Amino acid sequence: MASQLSNSGNIQDEAQEKLFSDNNVSNEPKIEIKFLDPKNGDTKIDISEVRQVFVGMGKDELMKFANDPFWVKMRWFLFILFWVMWVGMLAGAIAIILFAPKCDSLVMSQKQGNTFYRVNVKNFKDSNGDGKGDIAGLESKLDYLKNMGVDTILINSLMETTPGTDDVVNFTAIDADYGTLSDLKKLVSTAKSKGLRLLMSIIPNFSSIKHKWFEYSVERKDPYTHYYIWTEPSTDEDGSPKPVNNWVSVGGGSAWEWNEKRKQFYLHQFNVSQPDFNFTNPAVINYFQDVFKFWLETGLSGLHLDKVEYLIEDSQLKNETPDGSATGTTQMDYKFFSHTRTTYLSETLVVLSAWANIFKNYSAILSVSGIQDGVNFEKGDFIYRPIRVTKDLKARELYDAIRSRLNKTSQTWGIVCDSNEPCNENKLIGLQVLLLMLPGTAVIESGLELGLPLSYIFQWDTSLKNQGFSENQPWKPFENIYSNRSLAKEKSDPNSFYSIFKSIFDHRHSPSVMHGATNMIVVDNSILVLTRIKPENPQYLVAFNLEESERNVNLLEVLNENSTKVDLVTSSSNFDKKTFLDSKDIKSIKLPGFSFIILQFV
Repeated sequence: MASQLSNSGNIQDEAQEKLFSDNNVSNEPKIEIKFLDPKNGDTKIDISEVRQVFVGMGKDELMKFANDPFWVKMRWFLFILFWVMWVGMLAGAIAIILFAPKCDSLVMSQKQGNTFYRVNVKNFKDSNGDGKGDIAGLESKLDYLKNMGVDTILINSLMETTPGTDDVVNFTAIDADYGTLSDLKKLVSTAKSKGLRLLMSIIPNFSSIKHKWFEYSVERKDPYTHYYIWTEPSTDEDGSPKPVNNWVSVGGGSAWEWNEKRKQFYLHQFNVSQPDFNFTNPAVINYFQDVFKFWLETGLSGLHLDKVEYLIEDSQLKNETPDGSATGTTQMDYKFFSHTRTTYLSETLVVLSAWANIFKNYSAILSVSGIQDGVNFEKGDFIYRPIRVTKDLKARELYDAIRSRLNKTSQTWGIVCDSNEPCNENKLIGLQVLLLMLPGTAVIESGLELGLPLSYIFQWDTSLKNQGFSENQPWKPFENIYSNRSLAKEKSDPNSFYSIFKSIFDHRHSPSVMHGATNMIVVDNSILVLTRIKPENPQYLVAFNLEESERNVNLLEVLNENSTKVDLVTSSSNFDKKTFLDSKDIKSIKLPGFSFIILQFV
């Protein structure tokens, strides 16, 4: 019986082998016979076609292909290709994260409460003992700027210049006095690690007379022949050449200088050694696009283009018309003319718009000075429209100047001293304090937080040699009148200039200063009062006396409140803090000449 079962099994296996052939590719239909359960003694047979199922290759055949050299190489190739592609995609993703242009939060924000600290690197800190401030010296003092509350550092141009001048001879090289390109990149990296942005100022209007381009232009060597503005002369009575029009340079005297070799006049709106570029020449415009790319690729957060109002001049070279309000001047004085032919021409915005696209591609900041109050340049991230300080600046005049700029797009506040007279120190400090409490971005000049004059060498510590600025004699001397004004000394004095500005910086990012409503009023024709108000937040009031004599002011009337809780944020050094703190009476506040107070109220 067992033998019969065994034989039966073998027969069944053999049948199965014949039913499902190993080649799995037969086109012959397969038949399945099923014996159904009998009912009522009958047996039913079901004959149906079997659906062929692919069962794959057998083991031997699979191993045959697996060990074939061609397929072994193919597997290794695909394996390596997969990992190469995977690593490449990973590296690409990391590169995008690290190096792709990023939307700078400063540009994308409402630009409220930001502070630019403008520093002349040459005057800030010397690191190598040559008596001149440099890039490494600035890097060593970044913590000071961060702790003070600065957001962005605006440095002067670092470009290579003619020795002893600001006349640029190479727009894509760093002057050796400042350091190297590697020093700049390191400064940028360190600044970013501390949350600071770094901008550099550029004046694109002119080059040095010793720039190789000007030398080529003198020789009429293309393509530089028309890189600068040249004109044929008219003839004087004695037959000598004279300029074709009455244009005057900013410093006075004719804006035209005769070049004997070329036998033409060249234009210089500033110094004779600074010939103006011809920005009606597309090649010059394109060149500066490359200049901007060069500096942005160092990692700078952006650039500040200065004096752009002088970029384009009247192509017909028409005479300027006299400014009737300029009394006591002659035709050789700059103030004698209105300068409608040489400044603020509409074509300037066309040039700036072309340049702005470069900054957009780099997600970099474009800051510009030289845009008129009534003109909007929406492609600029920051438009620097400073307030000019004169000895006769009155409260109403200041009110009008601020009001005209208050709601301008990308307004950046700053101060320019009248070039014909020194700024009154108290008036200068008071104005800077007021501007820091306005909406928008404010610029503070380096050293002003210590009460130092503009463009003065920064004094770090009076107990150190050369005020801690350099180990050796600085490139320009200190003045005895400021010998006690150093950072180390003022930090410990609650009534110092530094303490005043530090108090203001501590409140710069409060909701009322960042986003509050701005109101101004002139009291007694001498006091400008500013309020910054955002409901449900501490609010601020600034009162600034622009007269030399003392004034009394009732600030309760200004606030229009029956009872107001006030605290003193800070005040000028000549304000009587003790008397005020004892009474906190705001109905009769005495403001000495050129003094100010800042109050916080609820």
